Amino acid sequence: MVDFPVLAKFDGDEATRHRLPAYEAANSLVGISRSFVIVNHFLVTGEVRKRTPYVDDIAVYYEPPRKGSLEALFSFVVENPIESTIAGTIALNVVSNYVFELLKYTWNVACGKSELADVPKIISRSRRPPMQGDLDALVDAIEPAARQAHTSIGRGARDITIIVGNNNTVTKLDKNTADYLSSAYPQNEKLIEGSIGSFNANQKSGSIFDYELGKLVRFYVDKNSDYMTIRSITESLDKYAKQEWSRIRARVIPIVVADGRTKRYQLVYARPMPAPQP
Repeated sequence: MVDFPVLAKFDGDEATRHRLPAYEAANSLVGISRSFVIVNHFLVTGEVRKRTPYVDDIAVYYEPPRKGSLEALFSFVVENPIESTIAGTIALNVVSNYVFELLKYTWNVACGKSELADVPKIISRSRRPPMQGDLDALVDAIEPAARQAHTSIGRGARDITIIVGNNNTVTKLDKNTADYLSSAYPQNEKLIEGSIGSFNANQKSGSIFDYELGKLVRFYVDKNSDYMTIRSITESLDKYAKQEWSRIRARVIPIVVADGRTKRYQLVYARPMPAPQP
């Protein structure tokens, strides 16, 4: 058996006086702990699951707070080596490494800190590494929990830092990340050209490389999109992986945050673009 600590450290405002408003603090802890079980379930099973039941191969317990601090202490307990669908056998002494890298990736992407969110190295070296579309779906799954985790930001605490083990910082939550998660402003529909970088068929979400922006943007497919849109997406992904011509033209509704950054696209329609003639 192995266990390792994960801290949620509250700081600023009332937290400096070693107290928080009870309702806001409780909601933050629920959001943080919910993100933990969603990510742990994915690590073990490879399944993106948004509600119970979750596997308990990596059990999460809440421990008494440390005296004189405002740190919520969680204990991750693993009884036996994990037989992971995506990573094979995970030895007890490295479970915390897997958990840390996956938490760091999902939290930072969800909070708009993509520059801190490289694809987890340990995951990418796994025996059966998850597709990028699965990682995108995992980020979408923890986003409601991440919003809930921010409940006490500005209402008792200035920031919350999540730390795995000995000072391995997952992310820092503050007003900027709260604004990113809470703001979503639909813009006018527009046409873009891009290639599908990832797609999860079950969640109908993924990422598209927008050639005008020069970067990947997460998207979800509009519920009224037709069959040919889904087919165009999957064919583009297949060709993109084979380094073939994969460009599609898509109608999207950009969802932006308060500072104008594109958060994601609502993809309404897509069709393949003909390859240029030699």
